[in-house]
Amino acid sequence: MKKTGVAWLLGVGAVMLLLPALTLLLPPQAYMAAIIPLFFIVDPLCLLATGIFAGWDVRARWWFPIGAAALYLCGAWLFVDFLEMDFLFYAAGYLAVGLLSMGAAALIWNKSERRK
Repeated sequence: MKKTGVAWLLGVGAVMLLLPALTLLLPPQAYMAAIIPLFFIVDPLCLLATGIFAGWDVRARWWFPIGAAALYLCGAWLFVDFLEMDFLFYAAGYLAVGLLSMGAAALIWNKSERRK
């Protein structure tokens, strides 16, 4: 695995696993106030950035959006509600965001490379 793969794994692992774990330190009233923006803003943006980064070199980084969605699912199941099946729908949506952004970035990257 290249350095970019290790750096990606550490960064996405911190967002998908460490941030939900840190919300457990909050009082119960602030817990939901922290989890909702995490699941609806931070995680989708992380998958969007992961897809764009993977789109620059699809052959080497095709697994990045899949791994990020799997890390999200692990973090949600470990720190929010264990084996709650609703998180599978969120993971599928996040996977779709990652794969679509990877495809779009790959198309844009290839078209810009052809112009040179």
